[in-house]
Formats: sequence, C-alpha cells, structure tokens
Amino acid sequence: MIGMAISNKSIGQTNRKISRRLLLLSLLGALVFPCSACAEKFVVAWAAVSALNSPFWVMNDAGFLKQEGLDIDFVYIASSPTVARATLAGDLAISASNGQVIVDAGLNGADLIAIGAVTNVVAFYVMAHPEIKNVADLKGKAVGVTRFGAATDFGMRILLNKYGLEPVKDVPLVQIGGMPELTTALTKKAVLAAPMSQPMAYVVQQAGLKMIANLAKEGIPFMHLGFLTTRKFLREHRPQAKSFLRAYGKSIQFMYTHKELTEAFSTPLISWKRSHW
Repeated sequence: MIGMAISNKSIGQTNRKISRRLLLLSLLGALVFPCSACAEKFVVAWAAVSALNSPFWVMNDAGFLKQEGLDIDFVYIASSPTVARATLAGDLAISASNGQVIVDAGLNGADLIAIGAVTNVVAFYVMAHPEIKNVADLKGKAVGVTRFGAATDFGMRILLNKYGLEPVKDVPLVQIGGMPELTTALTKKAVLAAPMSQPMAYVVQQAGLKMIANLAKEGIPFMHLGFLTTRKFLREHRPQAKSFLRAYGKSIQFMYTHKELTEAFSTPLISWKRSHW
C-alpha cells in the first residue's frame, strides 16, 4: 500500500510537471506563431489553373499560414492583367502574376511591385492539332491565349518573333479567358494551337493534340510567376508580406519532401479543375 501510494504520488507530480510544460509550450507558441483568429484577414489571388499554383493549397492545409500568424482567403481570378487591376484597386493584398503586368503598370505610373519570384522562364507547352507540325506551320492559323498581356500572350509573341513570324499579322492571336476556357476552345478547334500549362496540357494531349514547342527550353527569360503587391500595402504590412513569403517557401520544401501528403492536399484543386473542364 505504501509502495502504491508513493507510485501514485510520483505519477501525480509527473503529470503536473508535464501539464506545466505543455502550458509553457502553448504560451511560447502563441508568442512565436500568433493565432490566425487574431490576425488581420487578407485576400490573395492566383491567376491560372496550373500546377504552379499548388503551393497555395499546401500553405493552408499543412498549417504554414497559421504558423506565420496569417489569415488568408485565396481566390481565383483568371489572367494576370485582371489580377493586377484588382491588386491596384486594393481588392487584393498579394497576387500571383507575371512580370509583364508590373512593367505595364510602372510605365503608366501605377503603384505595383514584385516581392518575390517563382519561375524565371515561360513555363508553357505549345499544344497544337496534328496538322500543325512545328512553329512555322502556325502562319495564318489562329492561336489562343488567355488574355492579352498575360504570360500566355507574352510567351507566344516572343516565340513567334524568334521563328520569324509576326504576331497578329502572320499569326492571329485570340484571347479566350482562363486555362479551362482555353482548353475548351482548343479541343473544339476554335483555335488550332495554344500555350498550355499542366495539367491542361495533359488534358488536350489525351484529346489527340501534340506539343510543338516547350517554351521553358526556348531561352525566353521572363518572370512567369511572381508575387505582386502595392507599395502602400508593403509600407503598412511589411511583416505580413514577409510571413507570406516564408509560408510559401515552406510549402515548396514540403512538396518535395512529403509527396503523398501534397497529393492529398491538392485534391481540392484537382476537383476544382475537373469541374471547370
């Protein structure tokens, strides 16, 4: 009985120590990672149905936003020019977009800057119907892009110039909308070729289309995907902007080291894509 009493007393003391340590850890965690409920809510946009935007799901589902004390709503807005206008209007805190819109905004005196970059080449596959064998065969054929000023538009114009074709004059460019709309236009032959990202390039490949160019291998330097905001937002919310970039960086590292979990986290994005095909 005495031994049992001593054992129970020791267990009770141990439990109290563990409880105190857990409480201390919780308090430290609250200081290091402020609760998202206390954080100011921000809206961040992604501009294309593309595998490049998968980290946005990982950031949230793996808890990196919470770790950084961020409360973010992600929204989809098709095409970088539209996203840039929404960012300038103050509807978005940060947006994923291309470098073209920053240059265009700067030339017009607008307050738009980049705070980070993800890809420095045009990451598209030019997919075409079987009768189009190469870039030269695009002469006189309608080519689809998402929006004028978007990365699809920029990449196609540079590619055509590289192969001696003048955009619009030699190769008509037709703006269609987002990647899902571009996929539909391509499969229905409203256009005969278009720059596509994954997984939409795979979708049209399954429909019989072929890749005639990989823009990432064409030596076209370009900030295909970066993070944009305004100087005003950066002045007023610099810590939150830095926290967002840290969370994104963590999500990239997580995707490389936890592939099965990443696939599970990306399921909502995959489902969203399928519902818009």
